[in-house]
Amino acid sequence: MELACSALLRCLAPLAAAGGLLILSAPYRLQRLTGFLNPWEDPFGTGYQLTQALIAFGRGHWLGVGLGNSVQKQFLSARSAYRLCVCRAG
Repeated sequence: MELACSALLRCLAPLAAAGGLLILSAPYRLQRLTGFLNPWEDPFGTGYQLTQALIAFGRGHWLGVGLGNSVQKQFLSARSAYRLCVCRAG
């Protein structure tokens, strides 16, 4: 088990370091990462899509609000990763 963990760590550590360097090399990447980690810090700027998705997902509860009854569908881009939120909310 230790051998498998150390081999995995040896493979993932350089990838994580390279990813960290890529994020720090361009300011927009760091802004996107911080916007993802805390979307409520700037809900009308960098965190807009994520806050709208969280509102849509929370509004739908377990079964959704019904087909076409979603309020957030007009604010979300349904062509990307937010399809689940759009479908869940209505």
